[in-house]
Parts: sequence; structure tokens; C-alpha cells
Amino acid sequence: MEQIAHHIASHNSVFSAGTVIGLLTDFEKCVVEQLKNGNRVDLGELGAFFVTLRGRGAATSEEFSKDLIDHINVRWRCSKSMDVAMQRTPLREVPNRAEQRKAKKKAMEEVTQAVGESKRKK
Repeated sequence: MEQIAHHIASHNSVFSAGTVIGLLTDFEKCVVEQLKNGNRVDLGELGAFFVTLRGRGAATSEEFSKDLIDHINVRWRCSKSMDVAMQRTPLREVPNRAEQRKAKKKAMEEVTQAVGESKRKK
């Protein structure tokens, strides 16, 4: 969430990354609340969150109870326009997650070192 908040803030937003994190955190709580109430959360051109259940069936609706439910699944379905946009995206090779973590760690070390050097110069 922190990464996307910084990314949003970097797009000439009037909101700081901290404000965006706060909004996204509240958004997450609201989505969970709506899903718990049995509602589908439709986000327009992004898509929708909805819940499915996994468990054992019953012969009749009268025999069915919540005790037969083993797992609640939160699902996401992207909108048709997002799906089309993604299908048109040219593919390119990117580093795997381990390589991404190494690069991020190295960048953080470099920033920490630069801050330390900056403080020593003062």
C-alpha cells in the first residue's frame, strides 16, 4: 500500500503519500465492511470485489447452515475495459521478485549512506 501511495502522490497529486495511505487504509476498511454485509463492491472501470463461499452442500435450503461453510473467498474481477487494456499491453521482461528485493535493499542502503554522509558534512 505504501508503494502505490507514493506512486499516486508522485503524479503531481495535491495529496501527500501519507494522506493517500490514510485514504487507502480507510478504503480497505470500507471494502471489508461492505463485503461482510454481503455487498458486492463495484469500482467502475477498475472492476469489483465480491465474496464466494467454499464448503459442503445440503440437499435442501432448510438443511443448509453456516456450519457447512469452510472458507470465505474474497474475489476480484477486473472490468472489461481494464482487461482489454491489459491484453493490449506489450510484454517486457522484468526482474523476478528476489532480484527486485535485492535492488530495493541496495537502493535503501545507498539512501541511508547518503543521508549519513550529508549529516557528517554539517
